[in-house]
Amino acid sequence: MNKNIVSVILSGVVLSSGAVAAMDFNPTFSVGAELQNNRNKVASEFSDQKMIINNKPLFRKNSGSAGLFVAARFNDTVGAELGYNFFVKTKETNSTTETIRKTKMHNSYADLLGYLLINDAADFIGAMGIGRLSTTVEMKKNGITVAQSSTESAKAGVRLGLGAQYKFGENFGTRLMVRHQRGNKIIKNINSANLALFYQF
Repeated sequence: MNKNIVSVILSGVVLSSGAVAAMDFNPTFSVGAELQNNRNKVASEFSDQKMIINNKPLFRKNSGSAGLFVAARFNDTVGAELGYNFFVKTKETNSTTETIRKTKMHNSYADLLGYLLINDAADFIGAMGIGRLSTTVEMKKNGITVAQSSTESAKAGVRLGLGAQYKFGENFGTRLMVRHQRGNKIIKNINSANLALFYQF
């Protein structure tokens, strides 16, 4: 689906939810943890041969990450969330050329959430917000940093998400989300599928 169309739909969900929120304010709060499977789009200048060691690319197209979040649900239809995702660090060594490559990445974000009730235990979720993706790549040869291959990039980008959640009882629940986030000059964007558990109080 065209990302502009998705953006318009999510904007409508969130804005209409906000209108309802102004009439009915009854907040609850939650904390949670999630696992993610990410599909990374790497910028072309960071995917050429000079960045490959042991036939392994700089970033895999599919990678795993984990995250923590805190959320406030203001009423049945609108909420907000702050979170942090940390990705698996990688280190590749080629003993023949005495070259070491390290990569690391993390992401912090703030989302506005719109809920559409399915029943007392389940909701559809639409999310839009801002995330700041930080990516670092470092290459060393004979213990000396190779300047042209050592880069750190961090940039705020728009996030969009769709998903659903289900509560097992009064306090515990799970949710599944798919998200798209604009990245930085190393990782152009990330598409992810996220499975989370949360505790509401």
